[in-house]
This record gives sequence, structure tokens and C-alpha cells, in this order.
Amino acid sequence: MRKPTTKKQFEYFRSCCEKAAKRYGLSNWVINYRHSNLKEEGYIADTEWNSTSMEAYIRLNKGVDEEELVDNELLKEAAIHEVRHILLGQINDLLENYYADEFIDPIIHDLIQRLENANRYIK
Repeated sequence: MRKPTTKKQFEYFRSCCEKAAKRYGLSNWVINYRHSNLKEEGYIADTEWNSTSMEAYIRLNKGVDEEELVDNELLKEAAIHEVRHILLGQINDLLENYYADEFIDPIIHDLIQRLENANRYIK
């Protein structure tokens, strides 16, 4: 069963993304935001980017699993996570020239997890 995310939650998510993008110095990127149904079930958000044009799309899923608690903390964590994908996007794209995607994705997510852990430790 799916439950919807609200426009208010989307606006909060977007503001968290914008703050994180500013904090990471991504002012040279054009970041677009969408509140839409994602192809992947179980994801609260996802990101697509083009490191050549420096444009990205961050999407908040319109529907999440019924049992998922979507509070401001989750929205903030998801926003920062997605912005970190943009931060590492150029590295990701360079790696794709040499390695298969199934090898790159775990490495990028490991780096994002390390950043998340470091951020928790610094607080």
C-alpha cells in the first residue's frame, strides 16, 4: 500500500536540497526539483544529472511505502543524500568510462555513506 507525500513535504525537501547545494558549493549547477512518481519502488527520492551541462533533477517520490515514516528528519537526510549524488556526479561519470555501472554505484554510495557518517560525527 502506498501513501502520498504532501506539497508541504516537497517544499521542505526542496529547501533542504537548496541549503545542501549551497553548503557544498554547487552554485554552478542548475538543479531542478520535481514531485513525481519514481520508477523505483521503495525510494523516497532520486537524482539524475548531466555533468557536461551541469544540470540535475532531484525528485521526491509522490508515493512512499505505507509503513514509512516521512518526517522532516527523513526528508532532510534524503535531500542531503541526493545533493551528494550531484557533488560526486562528475566522478561517477568519469568512472563510467572505465567500469561497468554495477561496480560504480556501490562505490559512490559507500562514499555518500561515509560523508553521512562523518557529518553525524562532526555534530
